[in-house]
Amino acid sequence: LGMDASSATGASLSTPGAIFSIAGMGKVPGFNNENVCVSTGNNCSGGSYQKDLLPGQSDAFVLALSGDFGSSPSLTLSDFAVKFQTSEGSYEFGAGNGGLSATPEPESLVLFGSAFLLGLFGRIRRRFPVRPAGSTFRG
Repeated sequence: LGMDASSATGASLSTPGAIFSIAGMGKVPGFNNENVCVSTGNNCSGGSYQKDLLPGQSDAFVLALSGDFGSSPSLTLSDFAVKFQTSEGSYEFGAGNGGLSATPEPESLVLFGSAFLLGLFGRIRRRFPVRPAGSTFRG
């Protein structure tokens, strides 16, 4: 697990978990924005892991951060990164900017556009009905 902790100069586990037992200043391999990491192995840069967190299991720990947090202490945690290394491969996610970004939905636009066109076509058809061939206009 990795995160960006503004102004942090040190990290440790004041209460280690049964699985997550290492914390320090470092990066999770594959990510660049974080400066604090928590790991199950010897360090945060990967390699051999001593313990595994199996499917359905959980672990808890208390992370202690130290640093110069200013005269009115504040700390911003952002850019969370998670990397899983398994015998099946490596999986990672996270390390964004911490905010939500708008994702356009083209399907919704097509649906609303189609409904608009069908409604417009129906209105035109009611206003100007189609007459069978050979009929005459009587006005």
